[in-house]
Amino acid sequence: MQHRRWVEQELEESVKMLDMCSTSRDNLDTIRDLVQDLELANRRGDLEASKRKLRDYSLILKKASRDVKMQQYKKNEYPERDSLAVVSLLLETREITISVLQSIFFYLSRQIVSQKSSKWSLVSRLVEKRTIACNGDAASLRVNVEELENKVESLLRHLIQFRVSLLNICSL
Repeated sequence: MQHRRWVEQELEESVKMLDMCSTSRDNLDTIRDLVQDLELANRRGDLEASKRKLRDYSLILKKASRDVKMQQYKKNEYPERDSLAVVSLLLETREITISVLQSIFFYLSRQIVSQKSSKWSLVSRLVEKRTIACNGDAASLRVNVEELENKVESLLRHLIQFRVSLLNICSL
C-alpha cells in the first residue's frame, strides 16, 4: 500500500515536470522572438531598442532559470527508494529533466555575458562596435534557441509518452 502511494506521488510530480517543460518551451519561444526583434533593431541601427531587447532577454532567462531551480528543491525521499523500480525511475527522470533545463538556460545566459578572456560578448559587440557581425551573432543565437526549443519539445513528448506508459503499467 505504501509503494502504491509513492508511485502516485511521483506520478503527480511528473505532471509538474510536464508543466515545467511546457513553460520552458514557452520561455524559449519568447526568447526566440526577442532575438528576432534584436536582429531587426540591429539592422535598423536602433541601439536603444537593442539594449531593451537584451535586457528583456536577460530577464526572461532569469525567470526561466528560477522556475527550473524551484523544482530542484522539491525532492521526495523514500526509505526504500531502490526497492521500488518505478519510483526510482521517476525520480531519476525528474532529476535528469531538471538538469537538462538548467543547462539550457545556463548556456543561453552565457551567450550574452562577457567572457573572462579577451573575446567580446554579444552585448559588448552590440554596444561598442555596432557592426554587421552583430547581426550574424544574433542570427546564430536565434538558430541556437530554435534548436533548443525543438529539443525541449522533443523532451516534452518523451516525458508524456513515459508517463502514459507508466500509467498503463500501474493500471495492470
